[in-house]
Amino acid sequence: LIEGGRKSALDLCGLVARLVDVDGSLRETSRRLSVDRNTIDYRLNQIRDLTGKDPRRILDLFLLAGRLLRPRPDDSGHDPAVLADLAVTDEPELLVGR
Repeated sequence: LIEGGRKSALDLCGLVARLVDVDGSLRETSRRLSVDRNTIDYRLNQIRDLTGKDPRRILDLFLLAGRLLRPRPDDSGHDPAVLADLAVTDEPELLVGR
């Protein structure tokens, strides 16, 4: 899954949640998590490398948030293992013009 195990996966899921919470602002994410901006970039690159989705792109952020932050039917919390399940081929169905 992720080098470092489940805690690292939870950290990455938390980063996605925080990024959504601050409307995608990397600066504000860095401030609220009390980490250097370069650390945020490093973690976002980890997410991109694992999933093929770049959280800096708004559509990718929405896709990640939708998959990572929804509660699982068989679990009361969020499952960070879903990071490994996100495939590069996951594309949203756009309903524009329908």
